[in-house]
Amino acid sequence: MNKINDRIFIVGFMGCGKTTIADNLQQHLTNYTFVDTDLVIEQINNATITQLFAAKGESFFRNEENKLINTLTTNNTPIIVATGGGLPLHNNLMQTLRANGTVVYLQLSPKILVQRLLTQKKMRPLISNVSNEELLSYITTLLQERAPTYAQAHYTINAEESQNKIVLKLMDIIRG
Repeated sequence: MNKINDRIFIVGFMGCGKTTIADNLQQHLTNYTFVDTDLVIEQINNATITQLFAAKGESFFRNEENKLINTLTTNNTPIIVATGGGLPLHNNLMQTLRANGTVVYLQLSPKILVQRLLTQKKMRPLISNVSNEELLSYITTLLQERAPTYAQAHYTINAEESQNKIVLKLMDIIRG
């Protein structure tokens, strides 16, 4: 196995399936540890992401992401990391991810993201106050802003495909 593939970082917009795919992939690659950065940050702080944003602000949360990624990139255990949607955009973390592992971008259209996120708005601080009518426009704009960063991933996978197809593609990537 290629050493760079001991760390797989899955990036993409909120709702694209990063956690689900990373967890599914880890079921096939049992020597890897699955890490969801949002869940770890929630556990460390004993608060949900929504609560952290409300109580301590986005900059606190982004600093927590930065600390966690710095810890994960110094760990020698094979890991599959589902990152928060905004993580690669802050603190030069996309460069850190790229330098310390294989980065895979799960890409989805704004329209499908809206369908997935409509029922999750209360749990998503960045969209919790966006009206349903404005959600498509908001996600489209945010996705356009993030596109240059997401495009820096080593691989881009169409997340509209079935979970099984996505996992098989990821396994091919890891095996080189």
